[in-house]
Amino acid sequence: MLGATNPVTATLDGSGGTLGGTPTVSAINGVATFTDLKITGAGTYTLTFSATALTPATSGAIKIDRIAECGRQQSGPNLSGWEMVLGDGNFSPPGVPQVEIADIDTVHFVDRSELRANVQARPIAAHIITLCRVIGEDMLRVLHTAYYQFRLPHLPDPLSASLNGQTVEGHLAVWDGRPGIRVDAIVAWQWLVNPALAEIGQIRIWAGPDPGHWQKVGLLVPDTAWHTIRLQLDGRQGRASVVFDAATYDHTLTMMTRPPSWGTEVAARFAAEAISIFPGPSGGGYHRVEIRDWRWSRQ
Repeated sequence: MLGATNPVTATLDGSGGTLGGTPTVSAINGVATFTDLKITGAGTYTLTFSATALTPATSGAIKIDRIAECGRQQSGPNLSGWEMVLGDGNFSPPGVPQVEIADIDTVHFVDRSELRANVQARPIAAHIITLCRVIGEDMLRVLHTAYYQFRLPHLPDPLSASLNGQTVEGHLAVWDGRPGIRVDAIVAWQWLVNPALAEIGQIRIWAGPDPGHWQKVGLLVPDTAWHTIRLQLDGRQGRASVVFDAATYDHTLTMMTRPPSWGTEVAARFAAEAISIFPGPSGGGYHRVEIRDWRWSRQ
């Protein structure tokens, strides 16, 4: 309608995908302009645009066969545009509400991003995963090399409820969910930073046959310096590599089975992770990790 200023909302119709970006904008002189809508997930969709007292408008079919949200070779100073999800390392004691998405956050600055776990300092352990995902059937037939820098902005303190942490970690993986395959090829690393643990400072990699397990490969006393991590996944050769600063740990690629709820796509993912300290008598702790200058290539 000419001259209308109504808020207009876009909704996604079709299964298997989600609509990202800003779904509601106000019209200007009867025109609503959407600048950052993004569909995540392969499938066939339509977009419906609706506003109060106006007739909805529906787009033609939008077919997405392959998604490469982060591009074939991509880099950035921060993790802007990455997804944020809860990991599987969450814990809440009896009588405490379970960990939810409101307990984690990823905050982006110009030159870095900050992963935040247990942002409300509840008596829980929260596992944040911030990840970039690429979908395509060739993901296990290419060599993946991924890199970023990370640091603790504070030293974990056993006497503090607000400055603490359990782990800094991350992974590079390819899930092949096609019938008869359904395997997750993964290379992962972990740095224990909980000052209450005898194992504080251990650097670990995920290795071994399905389902794999953590293996100690090095030691670094927690500090606030910037460190580098480089992960390599070669599905053709079944090999993996973790480079923590200047130390290299080569090993056989771990192939894991996953629950039936995992989809049927072939999807690669590159992730930064953090787990907040497990709660003690004084409650849980707030944990932060900074990430910058990431790169991911596939050859």
